[in-house]
Amino acid sequence: MPYANAIEGKCSACRAVAKELSKKLSQDSEHASQKVVDMRGRLDSSGKRYGKRISYKVSELRFIEILEGVCDDDAGSVKTLQLDEARGIWRVPRRNSGQKIIGPRAKAMRADITGYCARLIEETEDALQSAVYEDRVDSGNVEEFLCRTVSPECDDSVDFTEEDENTIEENEAKTEDDGDDDSAKEEDVAVKPKKQKKKKKTKSSSSSNKKKKEL
Repeated sequence: MPYANAIEGKCSACRAVAKELSKKLSQDSEHASQKVVDMRGRLDSSGKRYGKRISYKVSELRFIEILEGVCDDDAGSVKTLQLDEARGIWRVPRRNSGQKIIGPRAKAMRADITGYCARLIEETEDALQSAVYEDRVDSGNVEEFLCRTVSPECDDSVDFTEEDENTIEENEAKTEDDGDDDSAKEEDVAVKPKKQKKKKKTKSSSSSNKKKKEL
């Protein structure tokens, strides 16, 4: 099997795809065993529905929904990945760091990573589907399963129990962004002008004004 290895930094690319799958599997695990797929879509001659109801857990619909949007979801991270050519890894560029590539090169990178993702999913689909149905893969081990067990994208030196560089950078970037938001809020509070209170007229001042008018 050729696998989708016509890309630089293929291990980091594969792990990024696997992380999106991990999110999907995590969401799926909350309700997969509770749902049922009703296949009784046809009516017999008496107008009665016939067919069967099957567990969502072993249905094709479940697997389709797990894979849906993994490669091209705007809310996901795959489309935002860019290749750090100096280190040979795919990573999400930090906000306001000057790392983000723009223009035609960025467009080409997006095409590369989404194309790689689609090919990887297509080439490993049967193995993934069997593993999901048999509960051999979950959000915790999908990286190793996808990127080593069924495709040779990462070699034996990679420890999947440790966070990869991209995840560490994402977490650091998130922490920085949260810090920026907090400082912005503090700044807003600091520069907020105070309302001036209107002085109440005292009886003495009003009476003196009255006397002036009489004079």
